[in-house]
Amino acid sequence: MANDDFDKGFAARAAMFGKDKAERALNQGGQVAAKFQRLMTTYCFGALWADDAISGRDRSLITMSLLAAQGKADELRVHVGLAIKNGVEVAVLVEVAQHVAVYCGIPSGALASRIIQEVIDQDEK
Repeated sequence: MANDDFDKGFAARAAMFGKDKAERALNQGGQVAAKFQRLMTTYCFGALWADDAISGRDRSLITMSLLAAQGKADELRVHVGLAIKNGVEVAVLVEVAQHVAVYCGIPSGALASRIIQEVIDQDEK
């Protein structure tokens, strides 16, 4: 089953970020990085993102909220871009940041707001 989840995960990862980037992620660094990337491909992408019980759009919103709440700026930046790709409107992104601010604190919401704006500005270039 894990091998099946890896294959599903690689397909999901390639669809989300492009096949070249998915392959590079698996082949980067030494054996520690390679083992971690295989784990991430199998469980993060194969067991979660490849499962159609929740839409990619909804998974993006959930993931953004969790990352913002934890202050994970680099990962949040990636997932804001993915959320836009998954059809999340800018107004909804703003609402996520406000929701995070109320439930997790102003600093977390402010971080999310800044990153959302950065990604939007970069996409407009």
